[in-house]
Amino acid sequence: MRAETLPGMRCNGCGAAFALPGRICPRCGRDDRLEPCTLGPEGTIYSFTIVRVAPEGLEKEVPYALGIVDLVGGARVTARLLAEDPDRLAIDAPVRLERAEKGVYTFRAV
Repeated sequence: MRAETLPGMRCNGCGAAFALPGRICPRCGRDDRLEPCTLGPEGTIYSFTIVRVAPEGLEKEVPYALGIVDLVGGARVTARLLAEDPDRLAIDAPVRLERAEKGVYTFRAV
C-alpha cells in the first residue's frame, strides 16, 4: 500500500502536531483544542539506529534501520527506514513516506 500522507492531529492551543492515534496533545495535555490535519509525506531523519542482531522472526532482514523522522508540518514519528545501504543513512537526511500500515510507518531515503 502506497501512502501519500499521514493522518494527524494539531493542537490549536499550543500548535503541536502529532500522528494518530492520539486524543490528548503530547505537548500541553489539552484534549479540547485538537483538529484533524494531514502530515508528511516528506521529512528528515532526526535519529536512527542500525539493527544488526534481529529479534526472532526478523533474522533474514538484518541489517535494517529504525529511526525517528521529523515530518514536514512539525510531527515526529518512529519508523522503519529503507536505504540501499543502511550504513549510509545520516542525521538530517531527507526521507519520503513509502508505507503506512497498521500504525507502522516506513520511509525511504531520497
